[in-house]
Amino acid sequence: MIAGFVVNGVGSKPILVRAVGPTLDGFGIQGTISDPELNVAILNGADIGLNDNWEDAANVVDETATASRVGAFALDVGAKDSAVLVKYDRWPVHSSNERRK
Repeated sequence: MIAGFVVNGVGSKPILVRAVGPTLDGFGIQGTISDPELNVAILNGADIGLNDNWEDAANVVDETATASRVGAFALDVGAKDSAVLVKYDRWPVHSSNERRK
């Protein structure tokens, strides 16, 4: 499955993108992607953020704080969900979510 979005704008903006699969089980949602991988890129294809497991991100503390600040539910500890927090000032930006094997 590939899902995406495009953001346009002026100036530097933080972008939090999450590909949630395993944590959704706790909400009773079945058939989710068990190990999503997330890629945030500019339209020429250059990656500006990659993540396979949210807890492995170098800025996991900032990701968690940002998610809480915007009212997003917490990701389960040990879950293979993915999250990327980037601050970018060149637009547009897009994202894709790839199903892991």
